[in-house]
Formats: sequence, structure tokens, C-alpha cells
Amino acid sequence: MLTDRFVGSDAVTVQPYALSASVGEAAFYSEEEGCGTNSLSSISGSNVEHVKMNTIDCFLQHSGIMAVTMVKIDTEGFDLLVMHGAEKALREGVIEIVQFEYNWRWLLNHVCLRDVFDLISDKPYRLGKLVGNSIEFYDQWHLELDRFFETNYVLIRIDSKVCSLGSTFQFDGANVGVRV
Repeated sequence: MLTDRFVGSDAVTVQPYALSASVGEAAFYSEEEGCGTNSLSSISGSNVEHVKMNTIDCFLQHSGIMAVTMVKIDTEGFDLLVMHGAEKALREGVIEIVQFEYNWRWLLNHVCLRDVFDLISDKPYRLGKLVGNSIEFYDQWHLELDRFFETNYVLIRIDSKVCSLGSTFQFDGANVGVRV
């Protein structure tokens, strides 16, 4: 469907694989063609297709891409696996912004936002929650962040001008997020 949608576009190249933490193959599940909740989990539907998997790190290396402005991840609970597949790019700050969705589907992989904080602990990124027209940055994990509501988060490289669009928040003694 994507290939057909972008026929003749010089701005878009559709790559025929799923992104994850490793290179290989996996079962890809869907309920119907074009359904927005297709994923690598059987909870996504009874139709099964075998797909090739790649990592962001391998893709960047093979493509010769040295800098990426933004990566948008929407993999129905498999977002952290995609981030693990970008470990080298994140360590080296190759990607300026990573946007990802966070919801109850993360539970299928037994992961939470705390795992994202662990992933970026030695990398030049801040974690932010997209809220209206701004970003709530959290410099450390707090249990109140792991509510599994449908939310968009970003990792923003600390030297990015985009950081100026947000404010730092932390949780007070009543577990309420307050601006610092």
C-alpha cells in the first residue's frame, strides 16, 4: 500500500522490512489490510505474513546516512525494540529527535518507560512527553510516568534547539508533575 501511495515520489523510498532490535525474519500479524494496529504480536490479528527485519543502525550504515533529523516510531508496543536497534546511532547522537508512541501494548513486551530511561542513561538525549504545543521533559524516571495511556514521547538530543520548546518537570511528594 505504501509503495503504491508513493509511486513517482522522489522524496520517499519505501523499505521492505520491519524495524526491530535485530536483523532477521519475524511473523507480522494483522486483522485486515491497512489496519493501523498491525504488529509483531498475534494480538494484532489472525492474518500472518513473514517479514524481513532490520535495525536502524544497519540501515544507516548500509545507506551511508550520517545524520537524521527525526525518526517516528509507531510499532504497536515494539517501539523500545526499534530504539535498541538504534543503539549506536543514539550513542553517537546521529539522530536529533526520536518520537515514539507509548501505550498498553508495551506490556506485551514486558517493558515500560523506565526501560527507555535506562537505554538513554549514557546517551546525549532527554526524554520528553508531548503535551499540546510543548514538551514536558523528565530527567529521571518516576512511577507516575508508567500509566500506559496512549501518549507520544520524544527523545531529543541535548544540543538540539528543539529542547527550548519544553520545560523540565519532576514529581513532588504528592506524585504530581510540576514545572521546575
